[in-house]
Amino acid sequence: DQIGNTPYIGSLDGDGTLVKTGGGDATLSGSASYSGTTVISAGAITLGSNAIFTSSSAISLNGGALNLHGQTLSNASAPLLLGAGSTIDFGASLASILALGDSSGQTWTGTLTIANYTTGQDSLRFGTNGSALTSGQLGQISFSSYGGVHGQIDGSGFVTPLGAIPEPATVAATLGAFALAAAIRRRRRSASLSRSS
Repeated sequence: DQIGNTPYIGSLDGDGTLVKTGGGDATLSGSASYSGTTVISAGAITLGSNAIFTSSSAISLNGGALNLHGQTLSNASAPLLLGAGSTIDFGASLASILALGDSSGQTWTGTLTIANYTTGQDSLRFGTNGSALTSGQLGQISFSSYGGVHGQIDGSGFVTPLGAIPEPATVAATLGAFALAAAIRRRRRSASLSRSS
């Protein structure tokens, strides 16, 4: 609970829940092994390290902001909880990666604003398939750098701004499917010509 911006360099351990209140920005560096939920109710938590949250610790946004600041955060085994309008900031000109668990079973409240996200540079993923978010949840996501458009999710769980080019893996798979279909058509045409001659 703080008013100003403060850093914390060290470890966060134990069975408890970390709750961020107050309007300030807490920059966390170091490592963490605590098992409780990370709750951001006001102000912001800025990542100063890739290892500051454990992969099984759920993140609950209740009106605050999570600033990735060019870090990689993989909480792939825990869902994202959204209790009020909140922000995930990828950081301007910084490549950030955020991987979260399947959140389709959660009831979200408010809008999840995705700030400073750049397609092709940043990565946002939920679960491992296209059902990791509901259509309603995708409608609650707003990409501020893309005029506030909602989110779209591909078959591998990557979320991008609606209408943006999908993740490279999806593009490669799509191109591969087109190439395979074209090869099958050529083979059939060649076989048909051989039979007719």
